[in-house]
Amino acid sequence: MPSTRVAIIGAGPVGLMLARLLHNQPGIDVTVFESDDSRHARRQGGTLDLHPDTGIAALKAGGLYEEFLQRARFDGEALKVCDKKLTIYISTSGTSETFARGRPEIDRSSLREMLLNSIPEEIIRWGCRLKSVDEKHRLIFDQGIETGFDLIVGADGAWSKVRRLLSDQQPQYAGLTGFSWTIHNAEKTAPDCYALTNRGSLYAYSDNKTIMGQYIGDGSINIYNWSVQPEDWNEKAKHDTNNVEELKATVLKEYETWHPKLRDYLHHAEDPVLRPLYNLPVGWKWEHQSGVTLVGDAAHVMTPYAGEGVNLGFEDALKLSQAIKKAYLPRANEHTALDACVQDYENDIPAPTEPVKLFPNNLHSMLQKRSCQPCYRRKVKCDKKVPCSTCRDQNQICEYPQEPIRRRRNRQLPSRALHEAEKSNQAVKRDDNSSASYGRKNAKLIANGDGQSRLVLSDFWANLEDEDDLRQTILDESRSENSQRLPFFLNPIFQHSKQGDSVDVAIDPWTWSSDHIKKCWELFKENVDPVVRVIHKPSMERLVQDAAINGISGLKPEPASLIVAVCYAAVITLHPSNSSQHFTEDIHFLHHRHQYAIDLAMARANWFRSNHIQVMQALVIVLSCMPREDDRSLWMYTGLVLRMATCLGLHCGTTAESKIKPFQADMRARLWWQICLVDVRISEDYGAESSALRIRSDCPCPLNLNDTDWDISSDVPPVPHEGFTEMTYSLLRFEACKIDFESQSYLNDNEVFNEKIDEKASVLTNVIYSKYLRFIEADSISPIEMTILRSGSVYNVKLRLKMYFPCFRDSELELAKHYELFLASVDLLEKYNMSFSEEVVNFAWMAQQYTQWHAVAFALSFAYKALTKPEYWERIHDPVSRTINAVRFLFDAQPTNSHRWQPLMRLYTRAASLFETIQSAGIEVPLQRIVSTEELEDMELLFKSDFANFQWDNVLEGF
Repeated sequence: MPSTRVAIIGAGPVGLMLARLLHNQPGIDVTVFESDDSRHARRQGGTLDLHPDTGIAALKAGGLYEEFLQRARFDGEALKVCDKKLTIYISTSGTSETFARGRPEIDRSSLREMLLNSIPEEIIRWGCRLKSVDEKHRLIFDQGIETGFDLIVGADGAWSKVRRLLSDQQPQYAGLTGFSWTIHNAEKTAPDCYALTNRGSLYAYSDNKTIMGQYIGDGSINIYNWSVQPEDWNEKAKHDTNNVEELKATVLKEYETWHPKLRDYLHHAEDPVLRPLYNLPVGWKWEHQSGVTLVGDAAHVMTPYAGEGVNLGFEDALKLSQAIKKAYLPRANEHTALDACVQDYENDIPAPTEPVKLFPNNLHSMLQKRSCQPCYRRKVKCDKKVPCSTCRDQNQICEYPQEPIRRRRNRQLPSRALHEAEKSNQAVKRDDNSSASYGRKNAKLIANGDGQSRLVLSDFWANLEDEDDLRQTILDESRSENSQRLPFFLNPIFQHSKQGDSVDVAIDPWTWSSDHIKKCWELFKENVDPVVRVIHKPSMERLVQDAAINGISGLKPEPASLIVAVCYAAVITLHPSNSSQHFTEDIHFLHHRHQYAIDLAMARANWFRSNHIQVMQALVIVLSCMPREDDRSLWMYTGLVLRMATCLGLHCGTTAESKIKPFQADMRARLWWQICLVDVRISEDYGAESSALRIRSDCPCPLNLNDTDWDISSDVPPVPHEGFTEMTYSLLRFEACKIDFESQSYLNDNEVFNEKIDEKASVLTNVIYSKYLRFIEADSISPIEMTILRSGSVYNVKLRLKMYFPCFRDSELELAKHYELFLASVDLLEKYNMSFSEEVVNFAWMAQQYTQWHAVAFALSFAYKALTKPEYWERIHDPVSRTINAVRFLFDAQPTNSHRWQPLMRLYTRAASLFETIQSAGIEVPLQRIVSTEELEDMELLFKSDFANFQWDNVLEGF
């Protein structure tokens, strides 16, 4: 029986894969025609990932899987998806063969070389440029005509000459055009790009444009920039790829608002090639014609972003090879059988699909929010990674929906709180150039060059024609000779202010020596300023020098109050073990002396009536550092300071009309957000809602700058840094506070709340990592950097606990989530307790300001309920033991006179007693035992009913 002759047009990966699958089959004679003159005629492009059900399945069928594993780059699975500001939405690291995610990368050149080596050299005809295929199925090449083939397979790509015999349909312009580039030897020529790509891939999308980077095994990075353009864009723009620098400058201008690190890809790029994108119409299929068929891009060319091109082509090759082998079985008419099998193959392969939408405006909302489609169909939990762990374990393709999944549910009217928040958000929308940014149409922010400001909301005052008169009237109210000092019964925060100027000269701050002032200033810079950033150090240095030379009495009352507040903070935050190194006085007398001093200084500054920014700085420093001795008083004081801050307009974004320079605006932003932090902390201690949450604010976060970057007289702010600065720790806390405020609007609506928890927590995680933590080098870490790393992980867990806490009472969460949050709570407490360690002793005072109430409450409650069931306690012995130890350390490190401690101490006593009782039984337990999924299922009924019936109100009374 004569052999079946198969002609494959194109020696790309798909054509070669088909040849590999067919050439060992007896009775099938394969010839591959390729237009390239040799295997090394041109560069073979970038990298691609092969998927288990398609590409890798074909390799296994061809006996090439083991060699593929040797060539694959598992570190190439590293992936970043971001926007133009380099905000990271998805970030995965590279893997190894042992821990691969199922889609290892391989360079196109390496894949092609492997396929070429797998088939005899003589079956490939190099340098055969096909002109056409005529109706008699003759292959017309530049060099001549080839005939006699039983099957012609078009594997000749998007502009297939074989397809022209089957259809007049040509690829359509996809609306995207751009260039491909190369960064050669990227690790040396562009180390920042190399580090950002991380030997994997980076995809940045914004403004209907993209920048992509793909690391190649030869050490280069392939760069692609595409944008939405008309098809004749390049022709009209007359881009010249031979003039690289001019073309690069033109392209960079289109990306001038993008992050400098993303623009660096284009700065270092070379060898530009124009790359307009085309695809076949959705659903297109050709009419079957005996003796001719198509595979790969010739059959269904698509844009490259789905990562499916070569994978579908390999799947085509596998299916067509199986069809041809099936047809080769003995039959009455071999050609009829071959034709029928090929037609079955054509009916089975997919038609071109909808091109991937490259530039979603809501990129963040589409990423890491919803379950992947396989998990959604199977009704199982998805961890929303790429790929998710479930799909990786099941060896399935993990695909995420491009559009929201429509779920049928009963719609509920939003709660009053959400309704009010929406009304507030609508009211806040305003013209940036209008004074309405302060919440009222006729509002005015009045300021002078002496540090005073006042927000005027009254229509009457704000409409006075003479603004100079208004400024004089409003700002001079605190200097009025007729003003009365605050009565003592309203002034417990500064208890000695009633004594006015009749003070003990021995401890009057106006008599402090220059050495004392300088010593306190140095301590403040070391222990307080890194974590409470409300002053400008260069300006403060000049003020300290002035005070040291002329004495505090030589200063105006406002700067004098700031100097004394700095000294107070330096002393009150000094660790007792370090006190004797700096001062000869007893620590308690030292505290009393400076408490007395700050009372007098604030009284002399007439703080209650002052509109001066330096007085507000002094107040905020005092509140930030004041020991937690009376929750109620601190809570009331903070509310008073909040009211004063809104009077100064600190909560408002500044406009040109306010005549406030960028430096002053940034200092005001520092003050406002520090006040919010203090208010949130003290409200938690007192068991009340944050007052700052209810204030409608549009104050932006301060800029990520060092103090020395500022020109205080400039009308233009410096360019913020990308990386670690003096502001990093404070900005980390401000960001966490902002997201915490945003999350509160969902707490009164269960449906919205439950859907938004993981999203909000993921937002915070991504913000914290992308803006702050990724810039800290673990091998050269300072105390403040160590504090930032620990705080970042603490904020992540704390925010998640705060949002989940209402669900605990209603037992809405499955046991796995309870256990996950229990472990997270224990981990949080241990990290928090490390804030008291020797290496960060300078900031131990800051740790003492906070109690992780949510983590303590949930960890103790879960531990106690677990210990009441002895048949299960062994499985959670280690985390319960860690809970007892962490809470015991917390009790020793902090004052426990707050009313909130009482129910927790009772619960701790019960849990610790039960734990010791079980330990005394002599039961040996593993110290590092992780509860398995099967064990969790066994425990489900036990805990589900217990948590549903547990008397939370009794346990958490006083919260």
